[in-house]
Amino acid sequence: MVPSNSTLVGIADRAGYPVLTVPAGEGTGNAGRNPIGVTFVEAAGSEASLLAAGYAFEQGHSYVRRAPGVTNPSMWRCTRGGSFFTGELCNPATVEKPWPNWSTVSAPAAAGPRSWPTSRALRRTTVRLRLAL
Repeated sequence: MVPSNSTLVGIADRAGYPVLTVPAGEGTGNAGRNPIGVTFVEAAGSEASLLAAGYAFEQGHSYVRRAPGVTNPSMWRCTRGGSFFTGELCNPATVEKPWPNWSTVSAPAAAGPRSWPTSRALRRTTVRLRLAL
């Protein structure tokens, strides 16, 4: 087992050693209870034993995966209706105005006539972009 931020993981990838990361719990840092993982590295050609080790770790560990909004509610502080919603440090436009009802939103008055590309012209542009890449 190695720490997930270890340079050994990158070296193992380049050397062709199989690497597996499995969920291991939640951190206790200032940012919240962010999920953390454990990384396993095995010798080249031993993918089966690597998967067996990862499976054994998950079976012997009691970590229950939860949604990000539960583990780190500070990420969702600007979402109305959430238990962590305070309205602080949010973009005022996001907090003061709810999501628009798109069925009642009208387009702004145009300064002059506009020509929107037809679907055929749009498809041609998309094809040209794909060919350029």
